[in-house]
Amino acid sequence: LRKLPLVERDLGDPEIRIEVKATALNYRDVINALGMFQEFAEKAGLPIPERLPLGFDTAGTVAAVGNAVTNFKVGDPVFAACMGGLGTQVDVHESFAVRKPEVLSYAEAASIPTVFITAYYGLKTLAKIKAGDKVLIHAAAGGVGLAAIQVANMVGAEVYATASPGKWPYLKSLGVKHLYNSRTLDFASEIKQVTNGEGVDIVLNSINGECIPKSLDLLSANGRFVEIGKLEVWSEAQIKAQRADVDYFLFDLTETIALQPKLFTSIMEQVAADYLAQKLEPLPVQCFTEHDVSSGFRQLAQARNIGKVVISFAGKAPSAQTPISVREGGRYLITGGMGGLGIEVARLFAEQGAGTLLLTGRRAPAGDVQNTIRDIQGKTGARIEAISLDLSDAEAVQAFLQTEVAAALNGVVHCAGVLDDGMLSQQNWQRTETVLAPKAYGAYYLHQYLPNEKLDFFINFSSIASSVGSPGQSNYGAANAYLDGFSAYRNQLGFPTLTINWGPWAEVGMAARDKAEGRFSKATGIDSMLPGKAIEAMNKAMAAGSENVSIAAIEWEPLLAQLGLSEPPPYLSQIRIKKGTTGQGDLQLLAEKLRAELDEALPSERQQILIDILCEQIARVMGFDDPDGINPQQPLQEIGLDSLMAVELRNIVNGFLGRALPATLLFKYPTLDELSEYLVEEMYGAADEENPDTAAENSELSLSIDDFIQPKPSADEVVLEANPDELSDDEAAALLAKKL
Repeated sequence: LRKLPLVERDLGDPEIRIEVKATALNYRDVINALGMFQEFAEKAGLPIPERLPLGFDTAGTVAAVGNAVTNFKVGDPVFAACMGGLGTQVDVHESFAVRKPEVLSYAEAASIPTVFITAYYGLKTLAKIKAGDKVLIHAAAGGVGLAAIQVANMVGAEVYATASPGKWPYLKSLGVKHLYNSRTLDFASEIKQVTNGEGVDIVLNSINGECIPKSLDLLSANGRFVEIGKLEVWSEAQIKAQRADVDYFLFDLTETIALQPKLFTSIMEQVAADYLAQKLEPLPVQCFTEHDVSSGFRQLAQARNIGKVVISFAGKAPSAQTPISVREGGRYLITGGMGGLGIEVARLFAEQGAGTLLLTGRRAPAGDVQNTIRDIQGKTGARIEAISLDLSDAEAVQAFLQTEVAAALNGVVHCAGVLDDGMLSQQNWQRTETVLAPKAYGAYYLHQYLPNEKLDFFINFSSIASSVGSPGQSNYGAANAYLDGFSAYRNQLGFPTLTINWGPWAEVGMAARDKAEGRFSKATGIDSMLPGKAIEAMNKAMAAGSENVSIAAIEWEPLLAQLGLSEPPPYLSQIRIKKGTTGQGDLQLLAEKLRAELDEALPSERQQILIDILCEQIARVMGFDDPDGINPQQPLQEIGLDSLMAVELRNIVNGFLGRALPATLLFKYPTLDELSEYLVEEMYGAADEENPDTAAENSELSLSIDDFIQPKPSADEVVLEANPDELSDDEAAALLAKKL
């Protein structure tokens, strides 16, 4: 694909000129871009053009009107169907354009024409769909399929849908109960079974091959078969030969629009009216900028999309010189607003002149939060409302954003989040979804139902867990990584969005609890920030007009030591790390001091020195007040070492040796006696020749599981007794987590 200069033409009397904001792609565009349209047209029995311009569905503002135009004026927002819509400007007959409802963004409006004309015309005009009808919709996760689901739901029909299994969760979220695999023909027998042999009343088909006779066979007596496919479709004679009782409707949308322009106008006006009446919801759209058009075509060609692929010409988000600021008397939504971070943001916005702050949370505010809210209101005069809202509930989010209290929002700060920490081997989808729900689902639902074009900003509270990682927080890292990508997506659409990847805060928030449990400290390289300092940094990021910024108190040397690294990984390579400037409590200096002490000690003293320092570190990791109370001969799991603590302890030992050790470390050496003995040998070699018995013991690095796991292993674990050294890191971590 390449750009061509725009050649302006004289505007016809009944035409309008649209300054394009967004254009939706269709499969016909993909075929055309690949140079296959002539072959496609020949097989489909269509006229064969020399060259067909790209794009058909478009949305934008009216830039000029012809002399005979009566329905539009310059500046009107519209969406339209027209050849050549993929460009910055397009001329179209006014009959093929409709005024854009305010509830729709330009990208959402561009997704409408082809799919909703097809669904309305095919199901309502031709098939006369009605309440109680059973309708089979093939390829239901595509644009037409999703539009057809809404049409069926609107009239009270029952939907049976096929799609690839990876897209089922989204269709289930729309209320589709009957789902079948579009990649096989099993849907036929399965639908027969669930309908007690009755089948369905209507088929909306777009899949060729054996799918056609299988779908025909599913139709009840006098059923309706609507064909929107183009290649290898059946003729009416073929249909009648198999099912003489069936009404068959085969149509080409472009030809239908050309022959019946008034029909197009009436359908599109009805669609717009149904959007305004909130009978329809916007289709999901995946946007690509005008600078990345090829990626949009590839996405559609590979059928990786749900809904529509849209090319946006709306321009980029505000530049780095455009600040984000709080309006005097403005109205702002803060999700997770009754948590520690949300309250601090509310305080900041109130002090900067916000008029109304809506704080949402899953529960009513606790007494101390209510007192803080009253204090902020008393000092600033801002009006603060605490609202119970589950962000993972799409219907609840939509209903809330349509209430009077949420009207006329000027901005959003998305602070909501929960934790469910555990080793990766202990995670499952339920635990992952628990963490994804408020952050990822919540962000998507807010984006879907907010008046995005009217917002001054949307600020996401992400975490450094998605960039530098955090032990035991794979699900939390994934949720925040979604937020990072989601923010980039919004900025591509032209909606100003700032994402802050936060480090831990002191005194407030989830990270404060983590610090109390020993997850964060200066020794780990990540320390906590005072709320005042964090808010000050946030203010600077807003004033700078940033799109994405990380704010954290990080000592890079000990952090790299925790990760078992001597140099920054590539994604941190631009950060200038000063060597040897960290404090006395840092792991690297501690390791250097320890190594010097061990070097000067007698060989017989080294193990005890290591035991003493390991006791101190274990006490810190596990929150013990007295390191002397730790028995070096007692397995660490018996004194409460869990899987996350085991990871941190191994990272500390990594720092001692200056290299990464396997996850099997605490399997093989579960007590401090055994661990320290191993470390001495790793650092100084085999035991002295004067202690041959000890040397012989140390040369045997493989231990039986019987030596440190009680009771004896079950049958499915016996294989490990042969040689624990053969365990992979993942296998060892999984078994360790299970035992702990």
